[in-house]
Amino acid sequence: MSVWILGATSWLATYLVQSTLLLLGALAFVGRLRDPAARERVWKIALTAPLLTASVGWLLPSGARPVLDLSPSLRAGMVPSPDAAPASPGKGAGSSQTMTTLIVNPSAPATSDVPVAPPREEPSRQVVVAPPRNWIAIAVIAVWAAGAAILLTRRAVALRHLKARLASRRTVRKGVALDLLADLCSDDELRRRPRLTLVDELSTPLVLGPGEICLPRRVVEELPRQELAAILAHEVAHVRRGDLFWLRACGLLECLLFAQPLNRLARRRLAQDAELLCDDWAGERTGARLELAQGLETVARWSRAAQRPLPVPCLGNEKGVLLQRVERLLAEPEARRRTVALTAALGGAVLLLAWAGPGVRLTADGKPDLDGLDTATLIALRKQSCAIATERLLALPEGWETLYARDLAVPGTKIARVLQRQLHHDLSPKDQGGAYYSFANDDHDYQRDPDIGYEGSEIRTAFAGDNTGHILDLGVVPLGSVTADLHLPGLDPESARLCSFLASHVPAGTGRADDAFIAAIGIPQSDVGRATATAGHTYLQRTIQPGRQDHLVAFTLVQVQPESIVLVGRELKTWPVKSPKAEVRPRVEWSSEGAPPWLTQLDGPSLFALQGTLAGLIERRLLGVSSAAIRASTGLGPPKDVGITRLLQRGRYDGVLLTRGAGCYYSFATGSHSYDDEPDLELAGDRFSSGFYGGTVGALLDVGDVALADLDPDNPPPRLNEEQLRTWNLFHAPALTQDERRLGRVPVVLDHSYIVRSSMPDEHDLLAAFRPVEQTDDGVTIAWRLLQRYPTPTRR
Repeated sequence: MSVWILGATSWLATYLVQSTLLLLGALAFVGRLRDPAARERVWKIALTAPLLTASVGWLLPSGARPVLDLSPSLRAGMVPSPDAAPASPGKGAGSSQTMTTLIVNPSAPATSDVPVAPPREEPSRQVVVAPPRNWIAIAVIAVWAAGAAILLTRRAVALRHLKARLASRRTVRKGVALDLLADLCSDDELRRRPRLTLVDELSTPLVLGPGEICLPRRVVEELPRQELAAILAHEVAHVRRGDLFWLRACGLLECLLFAQPLNRLARRRLAQDAELLCDDWAGERTGARLELAQGLETVARWSRAAQRPLPVPCLGNEKGVLLQRVERLLAEPEARRRTVALTAALGGAVLLLAWAGPGVRLTADGKPDLDGLDTATLIALRKQSCAIATERLLALPEGWETLYARDLAVPGTKIARVLQRQLHHDLSPKDQGGAYYSFANDDHDYQRDPDIGYEGSEIRTAFAGDNTGHILDLGVVPLGSVTADLHLPGLDPESARLCSFLASHVPAGTGRADDAFIAAIGIPQSDVGRATATAGHTYLQRTIQPGRQDHLVAFTLVQVQPESIVLVGRELKTWPVKSPKAEVRPRVEWSSEGAPPWLTQLDGPSLFALQGTLAGLIERRLLGVSSAAIRASTGLGPPKDVGITRLLQRGRYDGVLLTRGAGCYYSFATGSHSYDDEPDLELAGDRFSSGFYGGTVGALLDVGDVALADLDPDNPPPRLNEEQLRTWNLFHAPALTQDERRLGRVPVVLDHSYIVRSSMPDEHDLLAAFRPVEQTDDGVTIAWRLLQRYPTPTRR
């Protein structure tokens, strides 16, 4: 609603600006025109063109358009969602949770016979942006609507009174007036002759529509034949020209857009020129210009008693120009001038106004209605917002090229800002919010082998998995003096010994179990791999990541703040690694290029709030179950421990969704898609897998096209072959062994049913069946049924 209000206010303001320019220009221009036809054309264009230019102007290229940007402040506060709660810690580094996707689509048709499993309650970290409220815009629209309603009501009342006054009118069936009307319309362009009516309650002739002319009875009875013919010809001219349509349109415009007072002036000038043009036609048609002038004077005299103008074309409505009309009728007729050049010039002016005319912006760059955007646009906004946050938070100190030019002059030196881990920034796709940094990869992504992190008041290394390493504070030492040979004068004996050890140690083990490393350092294990962050100090760091990298780096903390540190450093030495693991995850960078102005103008809290809102909205859409999938999921069995859910392709939406794993995992025990919440099933490419992280065992069996309701955990399906029967029996053993890991992957086949046994120590052990019912490029929808639970195994 707020978007609509701001849009309407923007349109009204743009209309006022552009209509004022056109109407004032018309007022200045028509003073030089003697031809009423030319003046009439100018006024019609000036009245109607702003409606078009204000509406279509924003669809044209706006590079040359001057714009007054009155958009409201978008620095909205961050508001927790109603069900927000502190996120529970998950397994491993970088755990995060978002609102759980419902097991089945809550908007499923009521006629569906698919049983609905209740969603699992779990904490949410979703936040929403408090929408900006522009009370001025709301007040403008309220006044606009109220004023238009009052004026429209007054106009309706006036028309109602006119209708009451005309209720007694009678159609003329014969007589002089009807004969004169027939002569006037005999060779006319009118499709049909207007009906002629008489009424006693009026004193001036008028046109009631394209099919009726109404005359006061005294006009027919008291005016001479030639004057009556001239008066009738004038009214026929109004019918021919369609003046009633223009009068009604101008009256409606005055009511709806009453904020533009020049519309009233333009309508009166247009009506005056219309009367002059009708006089001209009547004089040419009848040759009775003098008689028309006399008739005008007579009718004007009769209508002086009427205090209220009539809301339709009539001779007595514009008394102020009566003298001008009479004088014009008595003078020699003026030759009509062609107005083609004038029309072309006016058309060009309108196009110029639409193309480059001034406008007022309230919503063109304002925050859109997110629910109305398609998923692709939401994903683009999510990536742009994360990129903007990354650019802002990881920005280097102003003038860093000059400040640290001496250290950066050393070959291989890099500079980076590392954020405080405890702040948990969302800098997707960089996992862990910029709190880590890799000298080897020059990246902040936790998934790309970082070797330094910032948490609390400490800098750390060897913080994940089986990594080993240590950081040594060398004190205030110039970075350029720290070289691979580590001959640093002035070090105390213990620091010199540690320098020598870090520069020469060859790992004997594969990680934190490297007792020789810890023993050689000679400090408590709790202090290994960490040091207090002190501005101006230089540090020596050895990081050993088995199968990944092993290197020695030196860096100086040039800036230390509670929310971040800035370091300048370089690699001094590297060692070859044993048994290299798979290549590191490719670098992923999102760009803020093309971001709309409203997005770039958000402050920090609002930007992060918007990121959470976008992630939640995208997740609900991507994990939503379609009605087609629900219809295809009939026959699940009794409505207990059953459901329908979606799995997204692994890696496709990493960083876009906040749920760890980005929707490619699912747990039949918890109803969650998070990798941190006991997942049993994974979708990767064209395969399902199970048992994919430490200590867990998962096995899968494709049993073919068997309805889920027909699967009995105690009786195998009749069409299983001998090998499938052996696997079925393995699934029903009291406990799975590591030997069953070979059964952890199967191809995805639509409309086949699968059995999965998932054993997760200290968490759960279950047997479930599932069936893919819908497959798209980005995921698979499965119907599932929990068959049996086993005693939860414990870790050894």
